[in-house]
Amino acid sequence: MNTLTSSAHLVNVDIELEAAVLGVVLQTPGKAADLLRYIQKPTIFYHSLHQHIYEAIADLYAQGNDCDLMAVRQWLKSHGHDTTNLFNIISQNIFFDLAPKCLILFELAVKRYLGQYGERITRMASDPTTDALQLLERVDGDIDNIMGSIQSMKRPSVNDHLKVFLNGLDGKAKNNGPFTGLSTGIRTLDEQTNGLKPGCLYILAAGTGVGKTAIAGHIVKHQILEVGNAVGFCTLEMKGSEILSRFVAAETGYSNYELDRGKGIDPYKINDAVTRLSDKPLYIWDKPIELIQLEYQASEWKRRYGIKLLVIDYLQLVKHSMVKNRYERVSEISLTFKEMAQELDIAVLALAQLNRDHDKREGWKKRPKLSDLRESGQIEQDSDGVMMLFRPHKFGLNYADSSIIITPQTLEIHIPKWRNGMPTDEDYPLLAYYDAPTNRVGSVPFPDVPF
Repeated sequence: MNTLTSSAHLVNVDIELEAAVLGVVLQTPGKAADLLRYIQKPTIFYHSLHQHIYEAIADLYAQGNDCDLMAVRQWLKSHGHDTTNLFNIISQNIFFDLAPKCLILFELAVKRYLGQYGERITRMASDPTTDALQLLERVDGDIDNIMGSIQSMKRPSVNDHLKVFLNGLDGKAKNNGPFTGLSTGIRTLDEQTNGLKPGCLYILAAGTGVGKTAIAGHIVKHQILEVGNAVGFCTLEMKGSEILSRFVAAETGYSNYELDRGKGIDPYKINDAVTRLSDKPLYIWDKPIELIQLEYQASEWKRRYGIKLLVIDYLQLVKHSMVKNRYERVSEISLTFKEMAQELDIAVLALAQLNRDHDKREGWKKRPKLSDLRESGQIEQDSDGVMMLFRPHKFGLNYADSSIIITPQTLEIHIPKWRNGMPTDEDYPLLAYYDAPTNRVGSVPFPDVPF
């Protein structure tokens, strides 16, 4: 009898199923993302070899490498693990729906854990020095963590969805704050949209040099500094240090140029801004990234740090080597972003580039519209809200109402789509303040800018 593939003598263990789940991934490396989404700890597997194989897959995946049999074998050997029985795993029965199988393994692991946990609690309860109330609080917290993990893997029923709806409705009724979603730090935008809601995908689109990254950065900075929420930021155009340099510029009023030169600046002012930004819950990825790698990174940020918002700058720069056709690639990325928002229960804000068609139009017709989004069909369909930026001063335009003066800082925010909200009229966008040299953003009138 092969002890690797038999678990008849064990309680709450199914080694055959463990091997089969891993065998699917080793023979179909594209399934690695599913495995890591459903199982997030190696100890879900009972057998030590299976734990090491899971660690190999997770490590290879995080680095953007292949997770096939030979790559895993090489990883195991380089980490000093035995590979004798590795090839037995791929001889297991193959299936393609990992979710229910992973849930079975998870529930078996929970039962094993509860058995050990019960013994530990019994010992603690028998200790006369143990504080009973503290022990109860610990048990309550541990059980909540276990239930949260189980619920994230199970497919909710109608009653579960109704409960979420009613709880949300009750929370909104009791909410004394002005917005039910994540605030952007731009008052006019928040009043129009009610904020960015968890489970939703939002698109922030504009042409080159209009201010997409600055607006996204302002939202991120507002969330980590003023609200205190954890944020994940995937920046594919700039390094993380450049993003933070822009944050410092906005905090101090120094221009990007002045900070780049590093001359004539007040070090105490810089130190104050750096101190204010230090140790804030912002997690940055600033390297080229594959779609499946981004999924895993977002899941890790959510699991470890509880991020409320994920920002991707920008959508068309995310790689997807499995799809070569540009339209299909962007469509797949857009759909995955939406699914990611729903599964992780976070707001996802994806920046997007416009095509060149709007540049060919004249006058106020240069204002962006949904059809200007590159590969717009699927993006428009997947998104819950679309914000589009326009700077009329760049084109020498003036409003018919002479009381509204256009300056280099005038920024229009068009909202052609907002699910469960109010889109803007094409001729009546929201107005915001954006100073490109210092990256400062705010509502109009000018005094509302958070200097």
